[in-house]
Amino acid sequence: MALSWALLLLFSYLLGCTPFAYIAARCLRGVDIRTLGDRNSGTANAWRLLGARAGLAVFIADIGKGAAAVLVTQIVIGGQAAPIAAGLAVIAGHNWPAYLGLRGGRGAATLLGVLITLWPPAGLSLAAAGVIPFALTRSVVPSLVFFFVLFPLVAWITGASSFLVVFAVLLMLVVGATHWATSRGHPELDAPAGMARERSG
Repeated sequence: MALSWALLLLFSYLLGCTPFAYIAARCLRGVDIRTLGDRNSGTANAWRLLGARAGLAVFIADIGKGAAAVLVTQIVIGGQAAPIAAGLAVIAGHNWPAYLGLRGGRGAATLLGVLITLWPPAGLSLAAAGVIPFALTRSVVPSLVFFFVLFPLVAWITGASSFLVVFAVLLMLVVGATHWATSRGHPELDAPAGMARERSG
């Protein structure tokens, strides 16, 4: 059992390390996304610098790796503790990827995939409702805020255990702390200016 846990946590971390925003920026623009915009290799920076279509693709891919880590762990080990640990591992991989010198994203989209898979009754309904703020603002940020604020309450109402609700909040705090830490001292740049500097450098 201990070996299974170790292997699945390693699998989840390495899955989280897959840098979809970085790959998209390299393939589409030939640039390192960590030098542009808010210097972040996550969904929001990809959306801002690469456009809505590429940003949406990165968003879906980051959700997918969070969901996949939890789902595989649920199938292999089951219970509540192991999938939550896998969720933390995949978020850690996204935020601190070994492949990119520990400079990754902030984990919001990956956390979305983790929470939807941990408790679908709350996750799927909130994800569907989150389409409304996205349609009104054309930004994923209000939809993510809507989801994360309401998820603990809706999960509890729909029958999730206190254990799952508490650890879901802890996962959100990890992502929030990462967002706060990586936002300091890194003012956002507009895309054209940042790309011009990248090309001229």
